[in-house]
Amino acid sequence: TLSKDEWKYLFNTRTMVNDGDRYENLTELGITVEGVTFNGVVLFPDDFTEQTTWKEYTTWKALNDAGLVFLPATGCRIGKEVISVGDFGRYWSSTASDEWGCAYSVFFRRPMPMPEPEPMPDVTPDAPVSSNSGFSVRLITKCQ
Repeated sequence: TLSKDEWKYLFNTRTMVNDGDRYENLTELGITVEGVTFNGVVLFPDDFTEQTTWKEYTTWKALNDAGLVFLPATGCRIGKEVISVGDFGRYWSSTASDEWGCAYSVFFRRPMPMPEPEPMPDVTPDAPVSSNSGFSVRLITKCQ
């Protein structure tokens, strides 16, 4: 599982070719793959240059072959109930945030207007939260 710093790197600090986008939040419009529309976030590879045409990939194989990583908006589990599937996603990091059973997670949601002066961002790669919540896990392996 990615650490808090690895999530922050993916979403906020890595250098992209041609100053392209690092990701696209699809929690509002979704992406249609193999005839089904999914909400979530897609992460682009560092050398990706097809930010305007990538949605033409209509199969999971084509997305994978292009190096795109899709994080579905899975909602979360509170007690025995799963809520807000399609509206937001929350993925655990491997980094604890304090001694009280909290950990960091990446959080993304549908864009929504928020009152000024401090609107909540649509993607937060280092949100601390109680570790007794039920969030998704994105497993990874190091590239050789």
